[in-house]
Amino acid sequence: LSGDAAESDAIAVTVVAADAASADVLGTVVCIAGVAQGLRLVERFGAEALAVRRDGSTAATRGFERYVIA
Repeated sequence: LSGDAAESDAIAVTVVAADAASADVLGTVVCIAGVAQGLRLVERFGAEALAVRRDGSTAATRGFERYVIA
């Protein structure tokens, strides 16, 4: 650990998980690992997430759509 800030394309993440602690940890993982790798890990743990990248674009897990109210 260097103490430097993580270099990641994620600036914001919302995670839906079985409990708040899991959602918190998975959100941190996406912020550190980056959007692509982080969302794959979120799905592996059976959770859903939406991430906002530094360029303003978004990416989500396949099942996140069910939580969006249009």
